[in-house]
Amino acid sequence: MSLVLGFLLLASSLVSQEASAFTLPTYIRLTPYQATAEVTNPYSHPIACVVHIEAQRNDGLWQYANVNLGYIPYGYTEYAYIYTGAPFHYVYANGWSDCGYLY
Repeated sequence: MSLVLGFLLLASSLVSQEASAFTLPTYIRLTPYQATAEVTNPYSHPIACVVHIEAQRNDGLWQYANVNLGYIPYGYTEYAYIYTGAPFHYVYANGWSDCGYLY
């Protein structure tokens, strides 16, 4: 079994079977060459999230990222990034999160 597959199986086993998935507010900060998504844990126990980012460049190309934020303690903020380089820059970005409780 590969190391990545083993880690994914371990991470998925930590998510409670009784907990349902939920979303959290995902704030997007857009600069010309970077889109940053931030998620803050407001709950009194740790959570795990997958953050989805989509960003459009000035040439019309869309870029996508799905970032696993595997452990977010209470009160902490975690970040996910997507980048582009010159001569292109971002004109639009959006993001959302899929989260679950960890026990």
